[in-house]
Amino acid sequence: MIEIYTTYFSKLKNIPEDITPISISLYQPFFPITSYEKLAPPESLLKEMKEGKLTITEYTERYVSEVLDKLSPGEVVKDLYDLSGFSEKIALVCYEKPPTFCHRHIVGAWLGDKWYKGEC
Repeated sequence: MIEIYTTYFSKLKNIPEDITPISISLYQPFFPITSYEKLAPPESLLKEMKEGKLTITEYTERYVSEVLDKLSPGEVVKDLYDLSGFSEKIALVCYEKPPTFCHRHIVGAWLGDKWYKGEC
């Protein structure tokens, strides 16, 4: 059974070794990491949020309609599993440190209890 976690780039050195990190951020860090662009927020959406033009609710609604509604959770998990080199534990990684709002938590809720196990 595949387990999906979330975390942020600054914490990567502290995640358990059996968890494979995969970036879902729009912009990649300076170090190499596998990336899954299908879950990255559109640049326009990210820009509007950073500029304070959207509330968290508005951002969430748009992220769901512009990104998640076009995907299947089962297919995304399969893609992540393949990208991870067939790891059964995967961490979706972005920049924002908890408790700061981040799209990775929207993805976690979208994946549901079947796959999403929380922040690592």
